Amino acid sequence: MTHRAPHPNLRILGTAELGDMAALLQFPGWLQLCDHYHGMIDAQKKAWGEAVYKGEIPDEREAAFRAGFWEGVQAILDTPSKAETRLVRELQQRKEPA
Repeated sequence: MTHRAPHPNLRILGTAELGDMAALLQFPGWLQLCDHYHGMIDAQKKAWGEAVYKGEIPDEREAAFRAGFWEGVQAILDTPSKAETRLVRELQQRKEPA
């Protein structure tokens, strides 16, 4: 997976916003949502693998579109844990003497 630089018009989240996003990890509904979409991602991969195994060649544009879509879903699902990591790093930097 390649990482792209954020769009220049996007602002960096503040500490409170990072905390709010990181807090999503504590909600059972968030975990259920993640499990649901990870199941869908796994099902898509399995379907693609079975099709290729049967010798079916997927349409390149359709495959790229679907792969990009699921990559975007995964990026959203990763947001709370990435926010938590950034929040911890930011708070540690504040504790360190300048």
